[in-house]
Amino acid sequence: MLSVFPQLFFLEQIAPFILRLALGAIFILRGYKKLKSAEKNMWTRVVIVAELGGGILLLAGFLTQIATIVIALDRIGALWKNKFQNWEFDLILLTAAISLIFLGPGFLSIDFPF
Repeated sequence: MLSVFPQLFFLEQIAPFILRLALGAIFILRGYKKLKSAEKNMWTRVVIVAELGGGILLLAGFLTQIATIVIALDRIGALWKNKFQNWEFDLILLTAAISLIFLGPGFLSIDFPF
């Protein structure tokens, strides 16, 4: 493989680690904001559980692939609900979640294979 920095290949598990932490923090904050909001219908509660629970699981690196599937479904629902208006942020979160499904949890996680 042609690379400008081949000496960095041994750090390949750092990238999913950073992506997992960032995605987890974003979804914990999003879920927490919804938890503090006044509107609490059934679907809002489902989204709160998906975002807060998925974010916490991602930060811990536990059940990473299941958490990212739930988060990806949440983002697909957000894109559909908003009729693809202001879709850029939701699309990047969806892409990051799908990437973690295939990459795995990365370094420093409960799911990390030894």
